[in-house]
Amino acid sequence: MVKFILAFENGFIKDKVIVKINNEQVYQNDNLSSDLRIGMSDVIEFDYPQGLLVVDISLPNKEISENISLELVQFTSLKISLVNSKLNHTISSKPLRYM
Repeated sequence: MVKFILAFENGFIKDKVIVKINNEQVYQNDNLSSDLRIGMSDVIEFDYPQGLLVVDISLPNKEISENISLELVQFTSLKISLVNSKLNHTISSKPLRYM
C-alpha cells in the first residue's frame, strides 16, 4: 500500500466539497473553509495499492469540478486550491510541510 495525501489549501469559504477516488466517494465536507493563517482547509490520508488513481473533486454549489488522473507508485500528495472559481492542483512526492 502507498500513502496518498489529499490537501485542500487556499480559497475555500464554506464550500460543499465531494471527492471520489476511482468512482468511490471518499470525502464530503459541507462547510469547507480555509484557515488563512496557515493556508490550509483540510488534509485527508489514504492508503492505496500502486496504480492509477482517478480523483474527482466537485463543488456542486458552485458548479466547479476537476478530474485528476495520477499514477501512484510512491508517497504522493495532491494539493488543491480554489482560485478565481477554478480548482488548481499540484502533485508532489515530498511530505507536506504542515503535517
